[in-house]
Amino acid sequence: MNQQILSSFIWSVADLLRGDYKQSEYSKVILPFTVLRRLDCVLEATKVGVLEEKEKRETAGLNPEPFLLKKTGHLFYNTSPLDVKKLMGDQDNIAENVTRYIWSGSIGGPMSVTSVDISSPNPGSSASI
Repeated sequence: MNQQILSSFIWSVADLLRGDYKQSEYSKVILPFTVLRRLDCVLEATKVGVLEEKEKRETAGLNPEPFLLKKTGHLFYNTSPLDVKKLMGDQDNIAENVTRYIWSGSIGGPMSVTSVDISSPNPGSSASI
């Protein structure tokens, strides 16, 4: 996909959202989901390996985090079996699935740093992600 086609596609999506969001609200929605999708793309190649490594280390009673970081080759990981494409395929449960997807990210990594308020999937707790 060349630069012009990509640019046109991004602006067409923005035009679709104009009816739902004020222009001043774009940064509250578009930027966090753009970052989320980018991180998802970065982790895509190691997704299956991370899920397998997590199960293996937890079964052995070990903290999986250092192994997961090594597996991704990045300073972050995500242990959700979902990815952004799967999230979009389940419109009926998207709010719950996005929340769980974000909370499955590594605590110290970029998955935890956005300006979107997402309640914790754990009852009685909440946090600003």
